[in-house]
Amino acid sequence: MKYFKIVFKYILLLFFMSVFLFMLTRSIPEDPVNMLLQHYQIPPTEQNIQILREQWGLNESYTVQYMRWMTAFLRGDWGISLVSKQDIRQEIFRGIPYSMTLGIGAILISSVVGFFLGYLASLKKDGFFDRLTAFLSILTQTVPLFMFCVVVIYYVGVKYKLVKIFTGDIYVKMTLAIFLTAFAFVGSIARIMKKHFLKLQNQSYIKAEMSRGFLLSEALLTAGVKPALIGLCSAIISKFAWVIGGSSVVEFIFSIHGVSFFLISGIMQRDYNIIQSYMFFIVIWMMVVHLVFEIFIKFLGERE
Repeated sequence: MKYFKIVFKYILLLFFMSVFLFMLTRSIPEDPVNMLLQHYQIPPTEQNIQILREQWGLNESYTVQYMRWMTAFLRGDWGISLVSKQDIRQEIFRGIPYSMTLGIGAILISSVVGFFLGYLASLKKDGFFDRLTAFLSILTQTVPLFMFCVVVIYYVGVKYKLVKIFTGDIYVKMTLAIFLTAFAFVGSIARIMKKHFLKLQNQSYIKAEMSRGFLLSEALLTAGVKPALIGLCSAIISKFAWVIGGSSVVEFIFSIHGVSFFLISGIMQRDYNIIQSYMFFIVIWMMVVHLVFEIFIKFLGERE
């Protein structure tokens, strides 16, 4: 019953988010009709505007437009681009493998590395790993990710020509993008894990393990592994929500044709169908991630 309540909560939230995104899209200055007329240098007469608005269904009330969009979306019909006439769902799903590989790959690497760096940092205050994780956290929070990308591209691909980034294999670009994104995550994850491991050191079951002859480092990775995993889930849940759409800067810099490429063209053209479907898809992904992690964390808690 409690899992049903969790699912119902997210369904209700999804409905309110869909309404919000629809209205937000419609509030964008300068609608796609004017953009298209300007692009093709067609006089923006009342007749031309009216013809396009009727053709695209923009002359109807917002309620009718929303119901038509949401009904079609739930059927799997995400609409056609108003300007390019591309199938939106096909374009989004064409870019998903690149975005998912980049995002999830970076999160998995940073989670494993951050978990153990945080564990090692918690064993000795002001030790090497404590200072290292603090440095990584400050560095990645003060220097934007795109600057790391530009520096790596310049030295690896331009100055020393170690690899061909833009004219070479796609795997080269993906590998560099994944590791750079993982580097941007690892510092914050490590510091969060350090705090979790420090709290665990004061727990009675950890002290009980130590009284049985186990070292602190051993007790944390045996009796403390499940609570630590719960802490890791809490640390990376926002990162998983970031996977779709959050990697737009990295995709753009490395010219990786992920989902974000399609969104950029839609924003430039004020294409309502692209923007609202893309944003709603991201909301669905984020809610699914939060739902799965919430259930998983509750499950781990029950197993304690």
